[in-house]
Amino acid sequence: MSIVTTVRQTSDLQYDQHRYVSTMNMVRMNRQLSRNRIFFTIFAARLRIALSRHIGGSGSRRVINKLSNKNSITMSGIISLTGDLGSGKSTVSTILCKQLHYEYIYTGQIQRRIAERYAMTTNELNVYAETHPEIDREIDDTFKSLVDANSLIVDSRMAWFFIPTSFKVFLKTNIVVSAKRISGDQRRINENYESIQEAALKIVERKKSEVKRYKQYYGVDCLDLTNYDLIIDTTEISPDEVCDIILKEFAKFTHDSRHYKKRAFVSPKNLYPTLPTDDSESVKVTYYDSFDYIVSGHRAVADSLRAGSKLIEVEYIMPDNKDITPDKTLLRQWQQAHGFEYLIEP
Repeated sequence: MSIVTTVRQTSDLQYDQHRYVSTMNMVRMNRQLSRNRIFFTIFAARLRIALSRHIGGSGSRRVINKLSNKNSITMSGIISLTGDLGSGKSTVSTILCKQLHYEYIYTGQIQRRIAERYAMTTNELNVYAETHPEIDREIDDTFKSLVDANSLIVDSRMAWFFIPTSFKVFLKTNIVVSAKRISGDQRRINENYESIQEAALKIVERKKSEVKRYKQYYGVDCLDLTNYDLIIDTTEISPDEVCDIILKEFAKFTHDSRHYKKRAFVSPKNLYPTLPTDDSESVKVTYYDSFDYIVSGHRAVADSLRAGSKLIEVEYIMPDNKDITPDKTLLRQWQQAHGFEYLIEP
C-alpha cells in the first residue's frame, strides 16, 4: 500500500470521525430543543385528557354536591383565582380541589419552567415578555380553551377575563406579609431575595410589569378590583378560613349567578383613612398605588379596629381622576387612636 493511499485513508477516517462527532452534537442539540418545544405540547395533551373527564356529550354539565348536604347543585364548575403574590393562592387552590374534587390548573409552574428554559428569573421573564408577546400567548391560549370546561380551579392572572362565566376570586394581602411569605417559600427556586425590603420592592416591580403588559394586550386592568365577584384579604386569616368563605359564596353564586352580590372582605389594619371620621354605615374603599384608602365609612372601620376584627366587609369603587396624597399626620393619629401600627405606610 502506498504512502499516498495510507494518508488518504487516514484523512477519510478523520473526516468520518469529525462528521460523526458533529452529527452527534447536532442530535443532542435537537433533542434539547425538542424537549423545550414539546413541554407545552405535553401539557396541552394532559390538559385535554383531564378535561375530557369533565365535559360530557351534548354539552352536559357535571353536578357537584360537595357544597351542600341537601340537594345537589348544578354549577358552572369553574373558580378562577388570582391575586397578590404570597396571598396563598396555591394553598387555597389545593384545599378547594380536595374538597370539591376539582382539577387544579395554574400559571405559576408554567411561568417558572419557561423562565428556566430561558435561563431567567420570573421577574426577568416578565420584563422580557413585555417585548416578546409569544410568551404570554403560549400561556393565555391554554386558559382560553377552558371556557367550556367544568370542575376546575384555575389560578391565573387573566382567568377571570378568559373565563367570564367563572366565579372570580381575588386574594390580596399586605405587601410586607407577602414579602415574608415569598422569602420563606422554597418552591420559588428562581425568586431569591436578600431581604424582606428587597422582596417587597420586587413584588411591586413585578405587579406593575404584569399590569402594564395586560393593559397593552387586552385593554383591562387586573388591579381594578371591581372586576371580581369575591375579594378576600388573607393577611390575618388562615387558608382554611379563606376556603370557608369561598365555598359559602360559591354556593350562592352557583345558585343564582345573575343576582349574586359581589363581596369583599379585608383587614381593617390594611385600610388607610382619608378623613378623621364620617358617619356612613357602608365602607367604600378605593385601591390606589398598592394601597386601600377609605372613601367613606371611617367610623365603621374604627369600630372594627376597636373590636379586634380580622375582616370587615367593604365595597370597592373606582378611584376618581385625582391623585391620593397620604396625610402622614392623619395616619399617625389614626394608629394612636386605635392602638395599632401599620405594617407599611404609603
